[in-house]
Amino acid sequence: MTQRDPARREEGQAQIVLLLAVLAMLFLSFAAVKIAQANDLRSRAQTAADAAAIGALTPLRDAAARLAMSGIDPDGMGFWGATGAQEAAARYAGRNGADLVGDIHVTGAFGHTVKVNVASKGCVLLPTTTPVPTPTPTPSPTPTLCTDAEGNRGEGRRGPGDSIARLIFPGCHYTLPSGDTPQEGGLGPSALVCGDVTVYSPDGGAADFDRVAKLFKIRLVDQEDPEAYIGGAGLPVGGAPYTGAFPNLPAATPEIIKRIIAFARAQIGKLYVWGAAGPNTFDCSGLTQMAYRAGGIPIPRVTYTQWTSGAHIQPGQEQPGDLVFFYKGSNGPEHVGLVVSAGMMIEAPHTARYPGDPGGFVRLAPYTGRNPVGFVRPGT
Repeated sequence: MTQRDPARREEGQAQIVLLLAVLAMLFLSFAAVKIAQANDLRSRAQTAADAAAIGALTPLRDAAARLAMSGIDPDGMGFWGATGAQEAAARYAGRNGADLVGDIHVTGAFGHTVKVNVASKGCVLLPTTTPVPTPTPTPSPTPTLCTDAEGNRGEGRRGPGDSIARLIFPGCHYTLPSGDTPQEGGLGPSALVCGDVTVYSPDGGAADFDRVAKLFKIRLVDQEDPEAYIGGAGLPVGGAPYTGAFPNLPAATPEIIKRIIAFARAQIGKLYVWGAAGPNTFDCSGLTQMAYRAGGIPIPRVTYTQWTSGAHIQPGQEQPGDLVFFYKGSNGPEHVGLVVSAGMMIEAPHTARYPGDPGGFVRLAPYTGRNPVGFVRPGT
């Protein structure tokens, strides 16, 4: 038997090793490209998530700024006071090459913190030996079919991203003509100052919208708010949730009444505290007094005397801005709310009296079925 030349044998082994090395390098290069693509997708998805979280809070920021410019302290305004957050988040994500996944998640009693999830529009294709299925007309919320950077379509992974953002209010306060603390029977505020900027003034010398909006800061944060979102107009009423939209005011509603109702609406979600008249807590008559004060109309401080502060209106003839009274005691009615539409009011109900009691927060609630004592139109 002929012996192979050792030199030839070593040369053949070297060629095999070289070939294997080349194949390994090609595989590693391919893997590196895929890893780089995946990392790039994740990076882009994170940028899109950050943008979407900021976008989700822009409707609330803008609504709060406009409320402040109307002379109403927006401090108690919650997520329920703005619309279009889901659409804004999707729009901001789309501008940054991603799709919004699911609904935004709202936390914090007033809904000032939101979390979003996105997935990149592009993808890293996965190896497959089977034909790529035809997309269905209505793909699943997280489709497995996608298109990579080179336009190839197939089964793949989209880059995921999530982000949390919070809206920070500047802190607003009223300046009075006398510069003193509000007193019973005093007139409405002369100006509203947020931060160090006068955002509303009766003489029209307030800041413009862009400057006011910049006072409300949207910041990316690491964690959601540990406090649950209370839901604003959806706060429980007598154990049953009210889920309807805030009522529209009639077109002929006077501007003063609009301001009164806007003030009360801005306080929805604030805690009930007996004897309080704002700015962070209210009792029932403190809320109605300060709402009327925002319209420049003085009314007495307590429920008993508010009952005699104007003309009594027959049931069925009440209008937005009228006061509705309940629970007649020896000195007069013991609870008051502000009518916003037929059958609906804003009220500061009472402190929680037992586990599960829905009281404790300013809320939108029905007054029908609660046996109101009567209605009063202050100033008439």
